Amino acid sequence: MRGAAPAAVSAAGVPVDAAPAPTHAPAAAVRQDPDATADWQRALLDRYCVACHNDRVRTADLALDRHDVTRIAGAPEVWETVVRKLRAGAMPPPRSASADRSHELP
Repeated sequence: MRGAAPAAVSAAGVPVDAAPAPTHAPAAAVRQDPDATADWQRALLDRYCVACHNDRVRTADLALDRHDVTRIAGAPEVWETVVRKLRAGAMPPPRSASADRSHELP
């Protein structure tokens, strides 16, 4: 008769059965309300971007007033460009009325 199978251990060498239960809530439980997130995202676009990038003016052939911030996958090339321009500091332009840089992405 063979001995009992060794207990499973974590990468830290702690037996799995003895591992303490997590003390924090799972990420899904602490996520923000999607509607609240969409509201502040839309407000940010309306304040800093839509004056120039709207369906009427279409600066750089971009109309952010028509894009849905809750459906990023519907226009990934648009949102990738927006993020790239914000991170590079290219938008909003330095001399624009909306050039307050307090909104910059890390």
